[in-house]
Amino acid sequence: MAGDSIIIRPIAACGELWLKSRVLRGKVLRVPLGLGPEVEMFPFEHESVHILALDGDDVIGCVLFHQQGAEGKLYQMAVLPEYRGRGIGKRLVETLEQLADSLGVEKLFLNGRHYAVGYYKKLGYEVVGDAFIEVTIEHFRMEKTLTQADS
Repeated sequence: MAGDSIIIRPIAACGELWLKSRVLRGKVLRVPLGLGPEVEMFPFEHESVHILALDGDDVIGCVLFHQQGAEGKLYQMAVLPEYRGRGIGKRLVETLEQLADSLGVEKLFLNGRHYAVGYYKKLGYEVVGDAFIEVTIEHFRMEKTLTQADS
C-alpha cells in the first residue's frame, strides 16, 4: 500500500511537473529497452490528461489518458522501480478510470507490454487480439468496459 505521502493528481501537459514526468517516462519505458531517454511527443499529448504520482516534489509515477469519443486510451503508464509493489500503479489507473467514467467513456483500451498483461488483468482488462510489436517488444491490446455511474 502506498504511504500517505504519495499524492495522485492530474496535471496539464505543460510546466515543471509535466517535464519531470517526461523524464520519468523515458527512464522507465525507454532506457530498459536500450533506447534513448527521449520520449515521443504524441500528437494528442497536449489534449491528454496526465495523472501523476508525487512524493513531495518528485514525480514517481504517471499514466496518460486520451478520450476518443466513447472510448479512451490509457498509455505511458510508468512507476519508478523503487516505488513498485506499493499500490501506486493501481491508484493511478483507478484515478484514470474514475475520470474517464465521469466523462462518459464506456471503454478503455491500452497496448500492454507482454510482461504487464497479468498486471492489467488483475485490474480488469482483457486481451483483445493477437500480439504485435511496438517499441521493439511484444504488446497486446487490452480493453475494459467501464460501469457508468449514472446507469
